[in-house]
Amino acid sequence: MTKNIFPEKPFINRKKEQDFLHKHFQSIPDSILWVYGPKSCGKSSLISKVVKELDTEKYATNFLDLRGVMIYNFQTFLDVFFQPDEGLKEKTGRLLSGVTLNAGFFTVGINDDVMLKKNAFKVMETQIRQAKEKGIQPIIIIDEIQMLKNIYLNGERKLIDEVFNLFIRLTKVEHLAHVVCLTSDSYFMEEIFDHSKLSVTSFFYDIEHFDKKTTEKWLTEE
Repeated sequence: MTKNIFPEKPFINRKKEQDFLHKHFQSIPDSILWVYGPKSCGKSSLISKVVKELDTEKYATNFLDLRGVMIYNFQTFLDVFFQPDEGLKEKTGRLLSGVTLNAGFFTVGINDDVMLKKNAFKVMETQIRQAKEKGIQPIIIIDEIQMLKNIYLNGERKLIDEVFNLFIRLTKVEHLAHVVCLTSDSYFMEEIFDHSKLSVTSFFYDIEHFDKKTTEKWLTEE
């Protein structure tokens, strides 16, 4: 089982949601999973709970909370998503380390800087494919992904569009990795619903606040 890297918090039972996520991760990657809902409804806690229950011999989960990092241009995006390869791990790096949290999804060799800036998404796909070939199912989770939407590549292409193209390829096209995107931004979700390419390559799962009865029961027990 995974190491306990997430802080322990009181967890209100969400068996239905937990069961759904476990079945999703056991299936063949075929769509981007959008987990959305209002702020403080428990999306991140739910995902963290399920991740802790996964077998690290079968899954490698990379969890990035964009609220905890600073990304304001393409270089800072690379700095967040890639870590220098210190030669202590295989080229697949962190993808084979079980669970990573805000620690860089991928590794990059000291001589790979030019290739990384030229086609970072190809580097990502290659490392994911290498992990998959070793019998490890990669899972990519990005919390509050809408924070990437105002970043551009070379002042022209939107970074988030290129990220989505990669995610579609990893899921719907190549079936290599599970991709989970979390957001509490309702306006951003409306954009996603209206995005013709994403609407047919995504599955949407809504998480809401607990009802009054469940909330009162939990408060009483706590």
